[in-house]
Amino acid sequence: MKEHVLKIEPSFFEPILDGRKTFELCKNNRDYKVNDALVLCEYSITKNHFTGRSVKATVTYVLPGGFNGLDSEYCILGIEACPEQSNTLCGDTTFECRHRKKNYCYSLDECSLTFN
Repeated sequence: MKEHVLKIEPSFFEPILDGRKTFELCKNNRDYKVNDALVLCEYSITKNHFTGRSVKATVTYVLPGGFNGLDSEYCILGIEACPEQSNTLCGDTTFECRHRKKNYCYSLDECSLTFN
């Protein structure tokens, strides 16, 4: 089992958090497997920064690309969110930014993520 940290846009974050969205379309560049853990970090593309909210999820199904029109470079992950492991301040995730500004990171490359 691997743990993957992914950016997620705010418009997709809330539906995952409240259980309405149970899938995620991803670039298939991480060898996703059933039972892998995801840490979905809310990221505002328009503001170009992390909001500080995250939710953990478990991969329940992997539909690989090349199937019924899905590009072979992508996959669809069936996911089960763990809202009890979500937070508004990334309580389970500590962001330590080399270029800290207004308590958010501009990219994952600027952050060291620590999971408790």
